[in-house]
Amino acid sequence: MKIQICNWPACSQKFSKYIKKRLDLDIEKFNLQNIDIEFSACMWMCDKWVNVKIDNEIFHKATPIGISEIMFKKLKNEKKNK
Repeated sequence: MKIQICNWPACSQKFSKYIKKRLDLDIEKFNLQNIDIEFSACMWMCDKWVNVKIDNEIFHKATPIGISEIMFKKLKNEKKNK
């Protein structure tokens, strides 16, 4: 799973660093594998709060807890589909 978090000025002022920190802590706490998290360039939707791309899906109005929940749902679905 690849997670990209917009870190351009508009998003970095609205929790993008906290989203990454939350996901990093989740990965460590639950010993999750095969998840690549990185900051990205602008996704050109800054008026919609922080933008996060998980695989090929963009989530707007992202919050640390919200993106964490989405990540776990996607992991659960991946497991179910194997």
